[in-house]
Amino acid sequence: MKILDRYIISRFLIALIAGTAVFVFIFIIVDMTDNMSGYLESGRGSVEILNIYLTQIPSLIMLLFPVGSIIALFYSIGVMVRNNEFMAVKATGISAYRFLIPLYILILILSIGLFFFNEMVVVKANKLNREIKSKKKFEIEFARNINIIQDKTTIVNASIYSSKEHSLRMVNIFTFNEDNRLIEKIEAKEIFWNNDQWHIKEGIRIEYTQNGPKKTSIKSGIFDRLKIKPSDILIDRENIDIYSIGSLMKNIATIRESGYDYKKQSTEIMYRYSYIFITLIIIIIGSAFVIGIKTRGILFGLSMSIFLSFLYWGILQGFRSSGANGYMSSLMAMLIPNAFFFILSGFLLMKARK
Repeated sequence: MKILDRYIISRFLIALIAGTAVFVFIFIIVDMTDNMSGYLESGRGSVEILNIYLTQIPSLIMLLFPVGSIIALFYSIGVMVRNNEFMAVKATGISAYRFLIPLYILILILSIGLFFFNEMVVVKANKLNREIKSKKKFEIEFARNINIIQDKTTIVNASIYSSKEHSLRMVNIFTFNEDNRLIEKIEAKEIFWNNDQWHIKEGIRIEYTQNGPKKTSIKSGIFDRLKIKPSDILIDRENIDIYSIGSLMKNIATIRESGYDYKKQSTEIMYRYSYIFITLIIIIIGSAFVIGIKTRGILFGLSMSIFLSFLYWGILQGFRSSGANGYMSSLMAMLIPNAFFFILSGFLLMKARK
């Protein structure tokens, strides 16, 4: 069986690498057709354009790996079934399950590898890609017009933030009551981080009372009204694909302290873990059709596999969106579609085997 396993795996791997590479190439060509003129008109050089597409490749590999796997399955196993190699294997007493197990193990191993590839390579490539496209750094020495929601009653505004000096300049801190009425404003020329504490270089506190604004001066020294840390100031809460799971968990801790919603980040974490099983489920679905192409034809089997795979992918993304928008828990958003299609794939495989 080791010889047969190696034969199946080698055929599948060759087709998988070639198929995924072809899909990545096609995707880039289509993107170039749509966007190249825009890049050139905006004055981007050839090196910059090249870097845009090079940094896009890692995320495309993650996106197109399941599709490449389906094509590889039909190219390798489908050809064996059509050429009666599968029937010869079954004649020796080897079941369809045992025949396909090497592929399932291989897909699971590759998916785990891609999980770490995403955490170590893809997120960094995504970040660099966005920086090139936007022509600005996500982590820069100086950021202007910073607005921070510290909690549900406090908003911090600063004209300049220096990530090198960990200082906020021309700062305004607004405090509201439960009725969203402004009750206090603190103005300071500079607030800086030192010895794990914020310090203020003089400031003015304006209290808004029924009798009108009341101003008092604030002396230089430790300033405890700012609760966030310097590392939390430039968190990008929209482009979550530029963060690893570890960074997302830190972001969640910061967002939770501010009292605001972090379901988008938590759903992203659950989605990345579920990615390990997505391709495996798609391959099991495809297996149910590939072993029956002798009677129904390879075109029917491939079409049905792709249809169900895209249906699965679409429903999964719908549940992912529901989790990110708070319509259900992040765990359930990923558990329900994956569990349903895993059971469906097993049912289809059992039925095809009979």
